[in-house]
Amino acid sequence: MYTLHTDLYDFNCNYFGTMNDITNPESLNDKGVVIVACCDHFKVPNSEYVSSPRQFFTIQNLANSIPASNDPKFDSTLGSIEYALALMNVNNIVVCGHLDCKIIRHWSNRSRDVSGNNEVTKFKENACAAVKRLYPHATEHEKINLRIREHLLTQIKNLQSHSFVMSRLEEGSLKIHGWLVDDQSDHIYSYNPSRSLFGFIDGAPL
Repeated sequence: MYTLHTDLYDFNCNYFGTMNDITNPESLNDKGVVIVACCDHFKVPNSEYVSSPRQFFTIQNLANSIPASNDPKFDSTLGSIEYALALMNVNNIVVCGHLDCKIIRHWSNRSRDVSGNNEVTKFKENACAAVKRLYPHATEHEKINLRIREHLLTQIKNLQSHSFVMSRLEEGSLKIHGWLVDDQSDHIYSYNPSRSLFGFIDGAPL
């Protein structure tokens, strides 16, 4: 179990949803779910995976990455999210990582790009730097697992930096979810901001 440090993120617990928000047909009202997942993840959760009556719209890229609002580069992931919120009646966004992420492992072994304008550099400056500072005694295996978690939380932070997302969160018409999938068991672990950990849907922590 990894209980994560809380000083990096100032998440509002009210902005986060539960599995019930996705699987409960009584709150459906034809609402859909956007899931931002990793292109290295070949079994991304969908409506059948979680027994949900909702329609899932899946966006896959390198390590489920989402640019922050101050990132000048155009990003199709962000454009897809904005389109889904505006025109596809979506009220849940899932940022979904997975424990056997080969992209995170590859980035961990790469050198920082001096241009400062690529995904490797952002990963080094955020997830890697956080793990190095906050978990100095972690083993190499633990550091990889922590980087996967911290990277996912950074993407949630980036998502909330956009006004078109925050306006929906503040009015209560949108919920955010942070999921980690165990590639071996296919279990989903959901981030709980009040406890700063990822917990299995039956309550067992990861």
